[in-house]
Amino acid sequence: MLVVGPGGSGKTHLSRYLVARATAPAALVSADVGQPSFGVPGCLGMALRRPWRRPAAMWFVGNVSPAGHLLPIVVGTARLVERARAAGAELIVVDTGGLVDGALGRLVKYHKALATGAAHVAALQRDGEVEHLLTPLALVATVHRVAPAAVARDRSREERRTWREARFRAHLHGASVRRFDRRRVVGADFSAGLPPGRDVAAGTLVGLLDQDGLCVCVGVVRAVRARTVDVAARLDDPRRVAWIQLGTLRIDAGPRQP
Repeated sequence: MLVVGPGGSGKTHLSRYLVARATAPAALVSADVGQPSFGVPGCLGMALRRPWRRPAAMWFVGNVSPAGHLLPIVVGTARLVERARAAGAELIVVDTGGLVDGALGRLVKYHKALATGAAHVAALQRDGEVEHLLTPLALVATVHRVAPAAVARDRSREERRTWREARFRAHLHGASVRRFDRRRVVGADFSAGLPPGRDVAAGTLVGLLDQDGLCVCVGVVRAVRARTVDVAARLDDPRRVAWIQLGTLRIDAGPRQP
């Protein structure tokens, strides 16, 4: 089940309602990088158990805006749905982001439905604002038009920013700085042509990934050296980290390197 609608239409409320009342094993996939229903901003998440707030798996995107990151969002959503099915979930509800405008919104939602194998789409709208999405979606799934809950409202830009900062602080609370071999970094080479030892990417958001490409936790770059990169992260077992994926967002959180 894919839940679509503009920001402030109550997608998360409906998604939680559906999984909470499921009579079969259920999973909730948060596919909104900017305002995730659980987990860390800049990531997608999948929860298997009540109260649907603790991710059983995460996929790192590296920014809180979908612009320029549509491929990892679609791929990550599909991988998390696949993971949920493998864990035995019979009902999987995907809480999508608020990108619904124009041809781009239509293209993204259509490919999310295809990639996840969604059989049903719940479309939240007040005045037909997502009707343009529904013609292509109806080719691959059964569409259900749903009125938003009366209490649903969109957060202001400032509220969104404040909320994200609080989520980053909570995720990085108690983080320590760990050193990794730079050969394990995937993504753009942020230090190309710059002298070793310089803090060229301090504050860059990174995902610490396991061998399957799933995100173990999110960290922040603290220093880049000729052969190593220092990352502040709350990491119980560094042996789980196979790769370090660079994001495209800088934040100010976590401990500083002395």
